[in-house]
Amino acid sequence: MQLYVVDTHAVLALPGLCREEAQLPLFFDSFTNMVREGTLTFPDLVVKECQKFAYGEHVYTWINAASGHRTHRAVPGKWQESVLGICEEILDMDGEMEQAPLFVASMALMLKGQLSEVCVVTEDRRDLPERKCLAEACRDLDIATMSVAELAIKKGLRDFL
Repeated sequence: MQLYVVDTHAVLALPGLCREEAQLPLFFDSFTNMVREGTLTFPDLVVKECQKFAYGEHVYTWINAASGHRTHRAVPGKWQESVLGICEEILDMDGEMEQAPLFVASMALMLKGQLSEVCVVTEDRRDLPERKCLAEACRDLDIATMSVAELAIKKGLRDFL
């Protein structure tokens, strides 16, 4: 079974992928089904960040509702330490204490140890002066990545795009 761990950037990009606003509920239902099936997940911090950046928008309503269906929610600290041991540049040392890219990478690394196929879905693809982007950090961690559009196509949602 392929498991996808989605980050904040990818979640926030979802509404922009759907070509018709009237189709957004059906589009999001497809992603909810992936969460229910256990093939799509995200750490709690992604929900908090979506609240910060998209409160009152359809995407936040969706992720908040879908979060209750997740199989995996939290990441033990030992996995964060493992990620930082391999790629400490993922963390902005001057930023806030909890940073979603670290939690997403940590969850993916943890699940990779339990499952054979784990992929991080991210739109965080450009290094910043203060930290390495999630896509590059995943390369360092030997974790596959894809864009949210690639996931939508792979899951048969091309007609929405």
